[in-house]
Amino acid sequence: MEHFIQYMVAILVRDSLSKGTFTEPLKNLIREVYLTLEPNDTMRQYSPFFKAFFNGSEWKQLIKKLFKNESAYFAYTEEARLYSSYLEESGTLNNRREGLIYHVETIFEDAEGKKHKLTIPDTDPTKDEALTANILRTLSTLTVFETGGVRKFVEFISYKTPGMTIATAFNSRKAEKAAQAAKEEKDEAGLFQKEQNKTVQIRKLFKKQRTETQKFRH
Repeated sequence: MEHFIQYMVAILVRDSLSKGTFTEPLKNLIREVYLTLEPNDTMRQYSPFFKAFFNGSEWKQLIKKLFKNESAYFAYTEEARLYSSYLEESGTLNNRREGLIYHVETIFEDAEGKKHKLTIPDTDPTKDEALTANILRTLSTLTVFETGGVRKFVEFISYKTPGMTIATAFNSRKAEKAAQAAKEEKDEAGLFQKEQNKTVQIRKLFKKQRTETQKFRH
């Protein structure tokens, strides 16, 4: 569960940079974790990131559950409260260009000083340099991401936000789904045509039978 909470923080970072709704499907699960499970240090450390998931009375009860008092909460969560405030800020730049898709390319150092590149696609370019950097630094508070047993996002180094135009693109899975949908549509059209043909044949037989019956009566 400790890993799940850290993964949720990473998703919140993704949400903040892209105006996404990636956390919505998991919101109820986070609520269940904090409202029903026994507290642990991970729940305490990252609790400020999930404050918006609870109403006022629920949050007050959580503070009592996780910490001895409100003073203990403020002392224990100083770093998390700082970073969570960055995630909530909106962009102020007027730099979005029509037709461009933006993504963030960032560099981190791991625990051994090796550099790692992380690309976050489809991002919001209106957040300034300082805010974007601080949002990305949130990842350096997470210990769950490793490569070969080495903690990955230890120190934030740099980032850039290129804007690009997608000239051509291909997704094999989407193509397969489209082909399957086309096949199903064709099959349905074929079945419909067969049913229409059957209906026509039945009408012809019925008309013929009625004509013969009339002849027999005469």
